[in-house]
Amino acid sequence: MELLNYEKVSTELSLFLREQDKVFCFFSIASGTGKTYFLRRYCQEHKSAFYMHLPQSIAKSPRMILLGLLYSLEVPFIKSASVDSYLDILRLELIKKQLSVIIIDDIQVIDVEIFELFKRLADEIDLKFIFAGTEIPDLYEHVAEHSEILSAV
Repeated sequence: MELLNYEKVSTELSLFLREQDKVFCFFSIASGTGKTYFLRRYCQEHKSAFYMHLPQSIAKSPRMILLGLLYSLEVPFIKSASVDSYLDILRLELIKKQLSVIIIDDIQVIDVEIFELFKRLADEIDLKFIFAGTEIPDLYEHVAEHSEILSAV
């Protein structure tokens, strides 16, 4: 099995990030090719990027995904609130930490409704999302039109 070529994939990501009309980039990457290592390295080299592994236990709930992101960003104690409140907190935290790229790994089983919330967030601040997994979920048409679908290895 061939490992990811860091320079090649990094160049593809840079091209995506320069596109003004796309918000989401989906990478379909075979298991065992160094995907997680690559994504973490990319975030280390690009301080405006943030990496989050998506545990399957929260992947089916947009509310839990938002809470997982806030927890990963080390936001202090968050009381139970509405999804809109979590989005507001996330927006403020991303601005405060000067993050413009969120990378979410292992999205095979993600609830596609989260893309609606992420698109709303991206419309409010300068933000792009990179999703990686062994499979790409079926996307709603209006989400797909704001997306770049790439395949590596």
